[in-house]
Amino acid sequence: MTESNSHASTRHELLALLNTALQLVGLMLEDATSEVAPKSISDDLHQVKEAGRKLVHRIDSLSVEGPKDLHHYLMTPLTHFIGYCELLAEEETEPWASRFQSDVEQLLTAGRQMQQQIQHLLTASPSATIGEIHHDSTRRSDTITGRILVVDDEELNRHLLQRWLIRQGHEVTFGANGREALDLIHQHSFDLILLDVLMPELNGFEVLLRIKSEPNTRDLPVIMISALTELDSVVRCIENGAEDYLPKPFQPVLLNARINACLEKKRLRDREMEFVKKIDQERERYNELLHVMLPAEIVQELKKTQVVTPRRYESVAVLFADIAGFTRFCDGHPPEEVVPLLQSLVSEFELITEHHGVQKIKTIGDSFMAVAGLLRKVENPVRACVECAIEMLHVAHEIPPHWFLRVGIHYGSVVAGLLGTRYDLFDLWGDTVNTASRVEHSGLDGAITLSETAWEQIAGIAEGEPLGLVEIKGKAPIGMVRFGKFS
Repeated sequence: MTESNSHASTRHELLALLNTALQLVGLMLEDATSEVAPKSISDDLHQVKEAGRKLVHRIDSLSVEGPKDLHHYLMTPLTHFIGYCELLAEEETEPWASRFQSDVEQLLTAGRQMQQQIQHLLTASPSATIGEIHHDSTRRSDTITGRILVVDDEELNRHLLQRWLIRQGHEVTFGANGREALDLIHQHSFDLILLDVLMPELNGFEVLLRIKSEPNTRDLPVIMISALTELDSVVRCIENGAEDYLPKPFQPVLLNARINACLEKKRLRDREMEFVKKIDQERERYNELLHVMLPAEIVQELKKTQVVTPRRYESVAVLFADIAGFTRFCDGHPPEEVVPLLQSLVSEFELITEHHGVQKIKTIGDSFMAVAGLLRKVENPVRACVECAIEMLHVAHEIPPHWFLRVGIHYGSVVAGLLGTRYDLFDLWGDTVNTASRVEHSGLDGAITLSETAWEQIAGIAEGEPLGLVEIKGKAPIGMVRFGKFS
């Protein structure tokens, strides 16, 4: 006599519910033993466990023909199961009564559900033997703790999972359906989700797809919870990103092993992401350091080609600025006082050069070197340097200790590039650079001095005082002009 699919499903659900209830009883007995509960509570719990085991055995041993009085055969142990649960519910000994109240209510609810399922079985012929049911009490083991979201529409399953997971040290949150689960995931941070396949509102498969489709949640590990009859759905979930699955009824050893494995993978993934984040932070610091040391254009070339080949640049204005009397000032003041003053002034110079489209090249002591028309296109490089120098002179004299500058500007071609393979320094070479430095040294304190070559670039728009031919170190005399003002 072949059993219908409907009754086979009912029997499977009955055994799953009964096995889950027995596991909850096992947890209660462990707690009662470890905390020395009153003997009446322990005795009643053992009676509930014995009645449940007897019912499992009777359902498991049903033959095709079955006993003559099937109602008595199944309902007797169930009646004992429910009766002893009711005795536990009436127990008033504190703190044991309040401690077990929630568990007992769950057992009574399960008992009433089993009554309905057995009544359904009684309306048809009994089936062939149902597969063997194994029951394992929970065992403590080395557990990785985490924040776990349990999503299951069966209250008893949620309750039992809560007992198991909290006992292992996990922080547990519950969702009764798919929509509630998604709301919780967006509101809180979890390390793992235990997700039932068959649920109202949204089923587990739909919830999984939404989790894996969002960037903020796609790496969140999900273990599917499923009865064996839903195995095809579980396979589909695994293919769409679920880490694993747990069959109903739950086996504590298997539950702990799979949760631990997922939490360990989550922990390793989190460490990897933290490591990647640190690499990105170091890369950003490296980029910032490069931009401090080198012009932005040179940084881009260095990143692109890994080398910056020195090359010749035409029509470049070179500016040198020195603090008049700086050596004498240093002789009368300690380095701890001089360096902060110099740092403040150089920082102002950097802002000024950036404002006028002039590029700082370097500082050597109190000497400040900048260029215009080298890497950035400037309409009139000499004018840009002069406008920059005017503001530098003003700032130097306004900021304590009210220094005077000497500024020299020359115009021509230069060679520019990086020096060395470590501690790279972008620098300029050539006669234009040397001449600009000599013009500054030969200039007047508090003034801007230009070579005649540089003056020719602004002669039509500026007024100045010719200084004639001036002797400079290592070169033939050259014509110089002291800048006055722009026309």
